[in-house]
Amino acid sequence: MRHLEAGRLDLALVTRQPHQPFAVLRRERFVWAATPEHGAWLREPLPVALFVPGDIARRHAVEALQRAERDYRVVCSSASLLGVIAAAQAGLAVVGLVEASVPPGLMRLSEPEGLPPLPMFDLSLVPGPGEPSRLAARLHGFLLRELSREDAEGGQAMQGFQP
Repeated sequence: MRHLEAGRLDLALVTRQPHQPFAVLRRERFVWAATPEHGAWLREPLPVALFVPGDIARRHAVEALQRAERDYRVVCSSASLLGVIAAAQAGLAVVGLVEASVPPGLMRLSEPEGLPPLPMFDLSLVPGPGEPSRLAARLHGFLLRELSREDAEGGQAMQGFQP
């Protein structure tokens, strides 16, 4: 779950755990990424940068590597998206990211590079309890419009919800 903070907005952009009900706004591909200059995906065991234990992205990345019987070692564990991206940009690791989060300079990797496929992620906005502030309501509306748009690179727009 990634919280959006600007004062007290009480709004979170989340990916869903299996069987967790929520209104899906968009589906995004979960992909492997690394800097092409360092070839981290060629190393054995595979160096990976993962989110902290308990994060759904970490679980899916680890499960995919285990199913493929690919040896790996965790070289970075971070609660921050920027933390795992920095490890990949430095050439230290391969990282699993929602495709829309892959920054310029990192390349998407897949089976031809020896990495197992990763699942699609469902994204939603979950408001906090109580009446949202005016700022939170405006941010919710903006994010709802943006996340619900059709993505030419593979994201699938889905019907949203109103708080």
